[in-house]
Amino acid sequence: YFVRTLGMHRVYNSAFMHMLKKEDNADYRYLIKNTLEFDAGILKRYVNFMNNPDEDTAIAQFGNGDKYFGVCAMMVTMPGLPMFGHGQVEGFSEKYGMEYAKAYYDEHPDEELVKRHEREIFPILKKRALFAGVENFFLYDVYTPDGHVNENVFCYSNRLGDERAFVAYNNAWEHTSGYAKMSVGFKTANGIEQRSLSEGLGFNDDRAFVIFRDHVSNLEFIRSVGDLREKGMQVLLGGYQFNIFLDFREVRPSKLLPYDRLCTELDGAGAPSIRRAALEMSLAPLHEHIAGFCSEKNLDALYENVLEENPETLNESLSEFLTTFAEEYGKLVEQPVTVPEGLTQRACDLIETAGAFTKAVSEPASTSELLDDLGLNEETSGFDHMILLYTLLHSLDTILETHELRHDGIIDDLLLDGPLSPAFRENKTLADMPVDRLTDLFCSLLQADMPVTNITAPEKFLAKNLGTLLEENGYTRTESFLGVRKQHAKRWFSASRFTLLSSWIAAAAILNGAGYSRKEAPLTDPELESWTETLETINDEAFISGYECGTFVKAMGRFVIRDS
Repeated sequence: YFVRTLGMHRVYNSAFMHMLKKEDNADYRYLIKNTLEFDAGILKRYVNFMNNPDEDTAIAQFGNGDKYFGVCAMMVTMPGLPMFGHGQVEGFSEKYGMEYAKAYYDEHPDEELVKRHEREIFPILKKRALFAGVENFFLYDVYTPDGHVNENVFCYSNRLGDERAFVAYNNAWEHTSGYAKMSVGFKTANGIEQRSLSEGLGFNDDRAFVIFRDHVSNLEFIRSVGDLREKGMQVLLGGYQFNIFLDFREVRPSKLLPYDRLCTELDGAGAPSIRRAALEMSLAPLHEHIAGFCSEKNLDALYENVLEENPETLNESLSEFLTTFAEEYGKLVEQPVTVPEGLTQRACDLIETAGAFTKAVSEPASTSELLDDLGLNEETSGFDHMILLYTLLHSLDTILETHELRHDGIIDDLLLDGPLSPAFRENKTLADMPVDRLTDLFCSLLQADMPVTNITAPEKFLAKNLGTLLEENGYTRTESFLGVRKQHAKRWFSASRFTLLSSWIAAAAILNGAGYSRKEAPLTDPELESWTETLETINDEAFISGYECGTFVKAMGRFVIRDS
């Protein structure tokens, strides 16, 4: 009446509070439907609230459990304006009148209630533009398996540009299930019309699939557009439970991303990441191939060829491994993928270099601590296995980069954490290494800008790479390996992990840039001493910085400028 007759721009919608509290769900759904049939724009003028100074507090009317949060979720996702009452978020029970100058109850915020608001309600408030309008707002009937409309379920969708949202709330104690397929009627220039769910969300290609995320559980789901058109959206809700589906995106299946197979396999269930689940499905054979080649037994066999000076067999093994990978990955991405010319020989040279390097760093008294800094010693073959693994991963990474298929690096692009981590844990030679974070270490090594010739300025090289990896918004894999923790707007890293990282970047740089093999002269003592002194200097700078990322990065910047 106030909006239609008196022309008010805003009106307090007390029906929202009273009807949802009493669970007069059918009547409130009728109120919304009646408004849509008269003029949907009126919904934008409603101020929805759960309490005000004239009413009992929200905590008194709705409690502090699921019903409160279900109604609150409706309040912030319906068109119009949501209004929080004084003390509502904190869970205060004192009723504040307009004449109150101060609180009379000695109340303290309900911390768990506040935290649940922070998890479930506040992020949605940041998307109010998506929910506030009515141009693409549609209310749906939810039909139960026996063919009846469940009046207890409030189900609606909205759209703003490419953003979409689907909300369902069960304002009753009983568990419910059903499908939302067709909207209720709404007024248009052509009269009262309805829209299907797929039309309401703006999906029309029956060959495509839709991925969306549930805001509450943070799980992702996948549905075919054809199913959404034919059946609608399935709604499964416990008592006073709600779903807010966001981040809708349309995808099409491919060999690399078999969304159609995944949709059938999940059968309506959710997953932390639909894209990752699809990749894991298609990459499973490659994962098995790579994990088997990176096993301790196979690494021993590879390095045995080096010890026995049998480069032909080593070359054949690496060539077969890389060629198989390239062919199989090419099938998945549906384009030719080949091993770049010279890559296999380069990998063989790098592996042969490892033996000479181990010997070189273990003999001079001044550099014998370098192996300790690498987390290994000359009595184990752990260094040799680490170099083999680095070489294999670097070769795979190079194949992707050559064909412009590399995005975040071979380990992230091919989801190799899963298959490689067990192989690392089962490798006895790596027992002294942080095996649960080895993939992070390898990612950092592959991210570093490695030389193609011998390095003449070790300090500048390490300072530049470490500074880049640790800068603000730097490489998250490095942060993970270093155990970076944030406190008081600063980032702190582990001293022991930093020593390990800097030493391995130095070792990889020496092997990549030295250009020598077991059959040639090893690094000279002065060269090794230069690298050892550089590592000591870098570690001293990390100590002086207090192992704080920002201070250390600034120090590394001074190194680069000075050496330039």
